[in-house]
Amino acid sequence: MKKQIFISLIAFALMSSSAHSQKDLFFADIKLAKDTLYPFDVLELTVYLKALEPAIAYPYDKSALLQIRMEEPQQSKWYSYRGIEGNFGGFIDDDSRSKRLLTPDYTFSMPFFFENSPNLELVWKESIHPYSLHPGKYSLRLIYSPNKLLEDFWWVDTAIEKCEDCVIKIVPLIVTDRYPDKHQAAYEWIKKLKYPHCFYLENYLVYANEEYIEMGEEFLRLFPESCFLPFVHCKIGDSLRRIYEQDANKDKALPEETVKKMQTIIMHLSYYKQIKGQDELYIYYKEMHKKFQDRLLRFKVRHGIK
Repeated sequence: MKKQIFISLIAFALMSSSAHSQKDLFFADIKLAKDTLYPFDVLELTVYLKALEPAIAYPYDKSALLQIRMEEPQQSKWYSYRGIEGNFGGFIDDDSRSKRLLTPDYTFSMPFFFENSPNLELVWKESIHPYSLHPGKYSLRLIYSPNKLLEDFWWVDTAIEKCEDCVIKIVPLIVTDRYPDKHQAAYEWIKKLKYPHCFYLENYLVYANEEYIEMGEEFLRLFPESCFLPFVHCKIGDSLRRIYEQDANKDKALPEETVKKMQTIIMHLSYYKQIKGQDELYIYYKEMHKKFQDRLLRFKVRHGIK
């Protein structure tokens, strides 16, 4: 009961304060995994919103926007993210449209991942498409308003610009169409493939397993020190895994030969440790690596192999 009375008193005091003072009670930030984006790189970022003191305000997921704007070679308008459609917008989580007590013990965070591609045919004419950004300098902008429901202003730029109580964080981003010199040749090789960014990043099946293994092994021979190497190793390992599992019931190989196959899969998948920046791929390959380590151990025990 005392706790409820205390919270009510705090809420009443905060509601009595001026609207503009709310701005200073909140922290906003954008953390980029890297501030220079190369072709095929993932635009990986996490947004953070937090109350520095207890405050009566709109929920973060109802009153925040993430936006992007090109600054150079020419400045564009701000574009808002709108979820899976690809534009940079509002964080929509629940149906609440009322203010609530926000306290410092809760930090709102949300990660975003966009696989960039040098295929400029994917760029929408009327917007910035984060899956295929033109080379240049960009700004990412996070906006939070304690006193306005920004989801109502997705397409009203003037309303955002006049939002005097908004908490705003802007960070720069550089997009380049070239890799550092020691990786450029490898990039040019990949770019000539039919599905270039699927060779490097995507995990769904575009190339047949055997086709990918052949291409991947050729790539490793040509570019043994490339920054793409851990991704290619992992995809070779995953392709070998798929083939192994398809043939597991009809494979009549000697136990020692099966052990070698599984060890090869594990060796390739062990490169997952070098791709930790790409969380989704990292987690996937890590799980496959552990799965086959466990499978190999059980197989050795079953066949008495040390």
